[in-house]
Amino acid sequence: MKKVIVFQEKQVFDNFFKIIEVELSYEKFDGQLSPRKRKLIFDRGNSAAAIIFNKGTNKLLFINQFRLPAYKKGEGWLIEIVAGSIQEGESSDITIIREVKEEIGYQTEKPTFITSFFVSPGAATEKIDLYYIEVSPDQKKFRGGGLVSEDEDIQIIELDIEEALDKIKNQEIIDAKTIIGILWFKEKIFRL
Repeated sequence: MKKVIVFQEKQVFDNFFKIIEVELSYEKFDGQLSPRKRKLIFDRGNSAAAIIFNKGTNKLLFINQFRLPAYKKGEGWLIEIVAGSIQEGESSDITIIREVKEEIGYQTEKPTFITSFFVSPGAATEKIDLYYIEVSPDQKKFRGGGLVSEDEDIQIIELDIEEALDKIKNQEIIDAKTIIGILWFKEKIFRL
């Protein structure tokens, strides 16, 4: 592993998310150290997400909800796979089971792990653990739609794989974790 020297690190913002300022130097590919640099890191913790297939309808389950950062870029409401932040002391598989219950109302068992990936490694620490879950209509035990206590307003959407792929092509699905999940499902589960 290449060498990294951290001269100073301090938290400059602490609320729902954290921003950390770091002064560092790192070993370049030619073996020389980079000049001392100041970088900001957006620390929001890690998340878990799942591509969910409803065996009863042969469709994928998605959510639609308002996202302020997307709104600032001209979008607003995004079609996404179920996801949520991993709480302290919680494993990512437990997180996604909890989120599936809260967001779409299904009681699920142990999910199948697919992969982990960084969301925006140039600025953010967030890493997402992506899972695959199959549900059946008899597992729908709860209302879904998000938590009232968190003021969530979530619409549940079901799409077959062709509809989901069309929505990617037409830029109606533009969330990275959702695109990764759909493409994985197409390749590994539903071979067209």
